[in-house]
Amino acid sequence: MELRWYQAEAIDAAYRFLRERPGQNPCIVLPTGAGKTPVLANICKDAVERWGGRVLVLAHVKELVEQSASTMQRWFPQLDVGVYSAGVGKREKHNDVVVAGIQSVWGKALDLCGDRPFNLVIVDEAHRIPLTDNGMYRSLFSDIAVANPRHRVIGLTATNYRTDGGYVTGPDYILNDVCYEASVRQLIAQGYLSKLTSKRGEHVADLSKARVVRGDYLEKDVERAFEDIVDSAIDEVIAQSQDRKSVLLFCASMIHMESVIEKIRERGHECYGVSGHTSASDRDELVQYFKSGRLKFLANINVFCEGFDAPNVDMVALLRATVSPGLYYQMVGRGLRICEGKQDCRILDFGSNIERHGPIDAMVVKDKKPGEKGDPITKTCPKCSEVVPIAASVCFDCGYEFPEPEPQERHQGQASEAAIISTDEPAVAFDVEGTTYQVHRKRKEPDATPTMRVTYWCGDVPVADEWICIEHTGWAFQKAQLWWQKRSNHPIPQTIEEAVEIGRRGGIAETYSVTAMPEPGTRFKKIVGYEIGEIPEPVDLESEFWEEEPF
Repeated sequence: MELRWYQAEAIDAAYRFLRERPGQNPCIVLPTGAGKTPVLANICKDAVERWGGRVLVLAHVKELVEQSASTMQRWFPQLDVGVYSAGVGKREKHNDVVVAGIQSVWGKALDLCGDRPFNLVIVDEAHRIPLTDNGMYRSLFSDIAVANPRHRVIGLTATNYRTDGGYVTGPDYILNDVCYEASVRQLIAQGYLSKLTSKRGEHVADLSKARVVRGDYLEKDVERAFEDIVDSAIDEVIAQSQDRKSVLLFCASMIHMESVIEKIRERGHECYGVSGHTSASDRDELVQYFKSGRLKFLANINVFCEGFDAPNVDMVALLRATVSPGLYYQMVGRGLRICEGKQDCRILDFGSNIERHGPIDAMVVKDKKPGEKGDPITKTCPKCSEVVPIAASVCFDCGYEFPEPEPQERHQGQASEAAIISTDEPAVAFDVEGTTYQVHRKRKEPDATPTMRVTYWCGDVPVADEWICIEHTGWAFQKAQLWWQKRSNHPIPQTIEEAVEIGRRGGIAETYSVTAMPEPGTRFKKIVGYEIGEIPEPVDLESEFWEEEPF
């Protein structure tokens, strides 16, 4: 099996983390649809065949248990894989790799370990690991630690934040730091994920009276707000889906979903719904009916946020609102998978979710008091209703030019919309004719850790910059390390000054071209690809070196 470039990089980064940070556990962040299962399967294979270890793979739903186990058995038939899950109906516990449902194995870790404790635990959908000291995951990890105090944990998730708020990783958490994160925009630009477009509903639910309880809106309040617009919302769903084949609808409550189904059927379309009360057989039958393309509209309540793989989804209707950035990402992420004949996936938002959380590749997770509302970060194109960043001067969809706001309008908290991806402008490749290296210190923060500023030039024009964080820690250093190892035979320097000196003396591989795309709201471009020459031999840092200006 041939891995995609980012899957291979993710695996290498996890191994490097385990080697270089004893006692700590990494998290790999790959967008929905980017293929976490191949990463998981290859790590299991390496752990067993290269290092003679034993692996426990944890998932929270039977679909993920079955998917992980069947994929490993199909790709690596020589690998001894077992399943321990009540939902699947299997209790296999003596294999080299055991794929298990967390509900089935917590409290039974010592029995599963037997006389062969697990060396590695891999958690799929790792954003479900609680940050508190209670819960099934922490109980299981405590028992595994009794059998093997040196066991390690690797998390896999599409988001580094929990569904109910807060980051998954931290110094005192089970997962300590992100070792690798793939860019949603880059994978879309390279064709690994589907392009997303966004439209704000013409009639958006009024959530001004909705209360926040335990990290999200109270269901009854959301249900009431969305019932008020159900007729107009369904009219718009039907109109916006004329050129769509598979529409997934996220509803606010059971009563609301029943109303949505009724309204769609009244308009002459077949529609069914799935909830936690739907039997497993009925759910499986409806999912297959939907995936086959025979059913266009499928509604649900908190069922298809995770573990649901339907690449044919080309429209997601958010007929509910959430305060949780994780839940928002999971819902929108159902449209990221690519499928033959699928040009893009339209996100139709009736709950101001995009406005609340921002583009899915640029969300900022911060603690807020219940009911607190942030500044608007998006706006709506008055011509085509495309949701774009607040700083955009031109609509990415229809080309409408936004008028320059009056100074006082810049601070008004009026409703606005965000692009579902922070920019839809295409990535552009630039030929690089020269590269400069400089020590960079923030003028307003002189005590901040310095970085190496790398500037790529085309003639007299700087086409892109990046900042290499060699003296930092955590994920910033991990990225700097990956960057350095691809370009230099020198060990990674201890200081920025040494790194700059190596670069200026020719100890870093030449860059022939960079592919970059705009960073919305800034004057900078984000680099999403390189063409790099051969890594040069180490240079002599002791000899005299005269710096010359390149231009």
